[in-house]
Amino acid sequence: MNKKILLYLAIMVLGLYVMPTTVSLFSGQHTFYSGMDVSCEKCHSDVLSQIVNSGYVYEKHKAAAGNTNYTTYLSLGGTDYSNDQITDYNGNIWLWTGSVWQNGSNTTNVTLDRDGLNGIDGGEICMLCHNASLFGSSAHTGVIVRVCDDDRCHGNKNNY
Repeated sequence: MNKKILLYLAIMVLGLYVMPTTVSLFSGQHTFYSGMDVSCEKCHSDVLSQIVNSGYVYEKHKAAAGNTNYTTYLSLGGTDYSNDQITDYNGNIWLWTGSVWQNGSNTTNVTLDRDGLNGIDGGEICMLCHNASLFGSSAHTGVIVRVCDDDRCHGNKNNY
């Protein structure tokens, strides 16, 4: 009887040890590791290379990722924007105070500049499309797997 219990416990411990690796094999590491601590280029260098070599497209996406007003607009689910006002999908009005966007007592200013060097470089550009907070998701890793649907970034969120 004791051998069965020990064997059962050994199998349980082994299962707990290999479970994250096994699951990430099928669902991707994005569900286990924070995207803020993982270098996107490590696994997706081919994708980054395509973006960097696209010239015009890369420069436009880099500029968008570095535009704090635009990333804040995306994170709020903006449907209308002017230089001093964002309307979100709930109809809330966010006003520019000169340093942050404010709605009542709530303030926000979303930046993708993780390294604090006042510019978008390397994997930071990946966060323009894959940062969970910009797309209304609360994934614990901060990264979502999604593809470009054009409407979300190039249009607006009126049809969501």
